[in-house]
Amino acid sequence: MFKELFSFELRNGFKKWSTQIYFLVFLTLGVLVGLGTTGAFDTSTSDSNLTKNSSLAIARLIVGMSGNIMVLINGIMMISIMATAIQKDYAYNFHGLLYTTPITKSGYFFGRFLANFLIAIYVFSGILIGYFFGTLYGLGTPQLGPSISSIFFGHF
Repeated sequence: MFKELFSFELRNGFKKWSTQIYFLVFLTLGVLVGLGTTGAFDTSTSDSNLTKNSSLAIARLIVGMSGNIMVLINGIMMISIMATAIQKDYAYNFHGLLYTTPITKSGYFFGRFLANFLIAIYVFSGILIGYFFGTLYGLGTPQLGPSISSIFFGHF
């Protein structure tokens, strides 16, 4: 029963408009940050020996994007992704059926949780994918090293 619940939640989660909109918001934000880092916009940059697309700089980006006002935005998006699974049971009176079907508690919980967790990873990976594409603009500049995709996605 775990497999059926997991695949059902995953299919429905990727069909929702909100999931794709959240991903596009983070993708756009990542592209803008990547372009700003490589010097596409006229901004002041720090004089550092650290390349802008090194694993340390990307880890700092992830930590920096997880602080300040982004915590609130990330939290709201995470709640809207995860809470719909629980809310659907009560909105469509499905919770009464749970007691009459052979669903184990662990299969039900982990099927729903892991599917929504993968959807949340997809949404939040938009920042790294966007940053990767944003830094491609500045290839050949001294503040960028070689563009290796495993550096960007190794953090997941």
